[in-house]
Amino acid sequence: MAISRDAMVVRIAVVLLAVGLSLPPSSTQRRSAERVSPGATAPFASFSKTLKTIADKFPGDRSDRSLSFPFDHGVHPEAPTEIWEFAGQMHTAEGHHYGFLLSVTRLALQPQEPERPSAWASRDVYRGLLAFLDAGKDYYRASERFARTALGMSGYDAASPRIWLDGWTIQVAQEKTFSFTLRVEAAGTRLDLRMNARKPPVIPAARDLPAAAGGRLRGYILSRLAISGTVRHGEHDRSVSGDAWLNRSWGKMAPPGGQIALNRYQIQLDDRREILIFQLRRKDGSAPPVSSGLLIQADGRALPISENEVKLEPDAFWSNPSGTRYPVAWIMKFPALETELRLSPLVENQETDRSIRTWAGSVSVVGAGPRGERLTGQGFVELAGY
Repeated sequence: MAISRDAMVVRIAVVLLAVGLSLPPSSTQRRSAERVSPGATAPFASFSKTLKTIADKFPGDRSDRSLSFPFDHGVHPEAPTEIWEFAGQMHTAEGHHYGFLLSVTRLALQPQEPERPSAWASRDVYRGLLAFLDAGKDYYRASERFARTALGMSGYDAASPRIWLDGWTIQVAQEKTFSFTLRVEAAGTRLDLRMNARKPPVIPAARDLPAAAGGRLRGYILSRLAISGTVRHGEHDRSVSGDAWLNRSWGKMAPPGGQIALNRYQIQLDDRREILIFQLRRKDGSAPPVSSGLLIQADGRALPISENEVKLEPDAFWSNPSGTRYPVAWIMKFPALETELRLSPLVENQETDRSIRTWAGSVSVVGAGPRGERLTGQGFVELAGY
């Protein structure tokens, strides 16, 4: 897998772009009533049609500065779009097994603050998506909400620092560490979770990032965060522990849609390695999918995985009531590493039908390495465009 540094940086950047383009929501109870903040925007599907027009009003990011923390955990007002996405799995001492996805997206409406003197005037809109899985009860549900930054309904406070959306908060540690506190509640489930990075971030060099929808995309990946805290699902608060993954990106991102679709696979192996694979494909099947990604070593080094170094084969399917068929289990082969993995869903029905319909859920991972050693782990898979 030897490769030049420049090629590695470009491929890492493409991974970040692919993560940003996916914008994954989740739900299994489609079209059910959801709590929406006062002043919430129109559904994201219609709003997304104007994203490119809005993004074109923003100047491209030509800065070559290095990322700085905790500053870059927060909002970048010069970027028209940015995303905080946490996905993970948790366990309790009593044997409960939970999965979750928390995605918060800031969508700018214009580069400047509104000029009109109105309390409802807003520069930004925030979108939040919380998906929760109780694997033992075969339960999976998501809640989605939108809110303007007007009247304190959503926003970012640099002094705290924290991101909030209608009662959901992401608290960022003020010291130069990678720790976060998530407090969210929806649809009878409450999460109060502390997350501390077990590994350094994967950060591409800003000067080498390729263009993304007319500008440049920046961001970082924290591929292993230790989880501690409590989950209330039902009548009891339960202490949990586990591992999560954070994707952060900001810049000019193309809105979802068109013929190109993305499948994304995030794997956390128990040997402390992580794998991120994305598969770009045409919805009509007119061209073979293209897969590539990253192997993050136990010491945090990120190595690119090129198209000829990974093979993906669907291994089991699940169909929703309307007949949409998803490949929910996968065989992932790495010939150069002599490694093969099988990804199996904890629950087959982890489909969403909110602003964007996807299958986005928690998986288990088993396989074998080059010496025949057993490999185990967990992961998150998103399947779009089916």
